[in-house]
Amino acid sequence: MPEPQGEELQAIRHRQEELKQRYLLPAGERPRTASRGIHHAAFICRDVEETILFYRDVMGFPLVDLFENRDYAGSTHFFLDIGNENLLAFFDFPGHPHPSARSPSAEGITWPCRSPTTTSLRSGAVCRNAASRSWRSRADMPRTCTWPTPTA
Repeated sequence: MPEPQGEELQAIRHRQEELKQRYLLPAGERPRTASRGIHHAAFICRDVEETILFYRDVMGFPLVDLFENRDYAGSTHFFLDIGNENLLAFFDFPGHPHPSARSPSAEGITWPCRSPTTTSLRSGAVCRNAASRSWRSRADMPRTCTWPTPTA
């Protein structure tokens, strides 16, 4: 997908700033959220087993449920525990093409960082954001890391 440029990009940036000024309250003025978190966020995967192995063995998220998707015969729907009573869910659509892992919509999922050299919880693989530069201090690093998912 081509990125906007020129006048189109300037109009988009202007609209973003309008929305920010209209709706984004300073941190101290924001109301408490009405939620305790999410039950789950669901994503489509190409390969059920590869996805389970990545999130279980690399990220350290245990598989907590797996069953046939009630909305699509033959589709597997499964859930991984990502902590704090939140789940990450995936499902596949067997027999249908899936986007390439290199497509713009398949960047990965962003998680909180633990240190300037953030690694996954179990594998020792380095977070894409943490690996992208040298951090002078903990304050200098981003608060999140994007882990590229193999089956996004």
